[in-house]
Amino acid sequence: MKWSKIINKEENTLYIEKVQRIASVLNNHSPEDFSLLSGAAGQILFHFYHSRVFNNNRSNDKAMELINHIFDHFNSTPLGYTFSSGLAGIGWLIEFIEQQGFIQCDTDDIIGQLDDLIYNTMIAEIKAGEFDYLHAAGGMVLYYLTRKNNKKINSYISDYVDHLNDVCIWENDACKWFSAIRLSDGTEENACNLSMSHGLASIIAVLNRIYKRNINVGKTEKLISGSVRYLLSVMQSTDEFSSYFPDIVYQKEHKGQTSRMAWCYGDMGIGISLLDIAHTMNNKEWETIAIKVLLNCTKRRDLEKNHVLDACLCHGSAGLAHLLNRLYHKTNLNEFKEAAIFWYSKTIEFANDKKSLSGFVNVNAEEYGGSKEDFGFLVGISGIGLALLSGISDIDPTWDQILLIS
Repeated sequence: MKWSKIINKEENTLYIEKVQRIASVLNNHSPEDFSLLSGAAGQILFHFYHSRVFNNNRSNDKAMELINHIFDHFNSTPLGYTFSSGLAGIGWLIEFIEQQGFIQCDTDDIIGQLDDLIYNTMIAEIKAGEFDYLHAAGGMVLYYLTRKNNKKINSYISDYVDHLNDVCIWENDACKWFSAIRLSDGTEENACNLSMSHGLASIIAVLNRIYKRNINVGKTEKLISGSVRYLLSVMQSTDEFSSYFPDIVYQKEHKGQTSRMAWCYGDMGIGISLLDIAHTMNNKEWETIAIKVLLNCTKRRDLEKNHVLDACLCHGSAGLAHLLNRLYHKTNLNEFKEAAIFWYSKTIEFANDKKSLSGFVNVNAEEYGGSKEDFGFLVGISGIGLALLSGISDIDPTWDQILLIS
């Protein structure tokens, strides 16, 4: 289904007003953080898409300014290799914006040196049981999946599958991956994290992309089938819980739990990952289950019960609006469109903080710095602005490849 705007003409002006306010704030902001999900690299995405939607030269110039800013500090500033805050994320951005036609350059010349550097860290993370998409091996392999297709890149991706296969845990015909989860009492316990941000849903989403690249097909298909079987084995009844899936399944004792409504954790991210792999594998049973899970999400609109505290992409209203908008365009089901419009309206309502420049704040506990205006992609106004743009324009928001949903 071709991308189309879903916000009606009567409300369009209000949404444009909010987007332009975000653009104005970001145009006058000088980030000190270079990262993809919280810093300059993520803000570049907003500026380029804002420029494309409104033919705005100022936003395009700001994007180029930030790219130069990153390059100026590329070799002098120590960075790790993660997707969220390190070189894998910055490398992904450069490859992505070149492929989308925002810049013209030889990406091999600019980021080719990262190919070998990221590899050893990625493999070491898998061996250590660190499969996390945002902060470990999962995001690093996405960097390779976005890079130009060549034998070396494909061999690195194949090695990711081999090592992932080596450390998975099989029970009958289902497989899972355990990682150490810190409990409230300070101790750690092995558990299977099911989330899109850190766990099984993202592993399935990444394996889906590897399968479509026709890399290490036998093992990739085996891991997909086994991990989906495990995922479906821990589904729970919505008669007792609001969600079909818990956040985490602990090794010692599994107790059901209601997960929040968000991209990072819960049924939305898990359901989209399951739907996409169902389409790839042409598995109607998986597709039926995924649609059931996701349609249930359209009914969950109580902000407090579903822990929707602000407008951010990661776990806020803008993220829900965009995910549901993407689902509408995947399925053409009006339930998703109606729910998306609901969460877009809540996003506008969140723009009410008089102390922030944009009107939006990221809500956080005092122990984590408290609530404040954030300018980044994942929990800040760059991501909120991108989500709003996707509701008011006919331009496909391909930037959401970052979220593993397209």
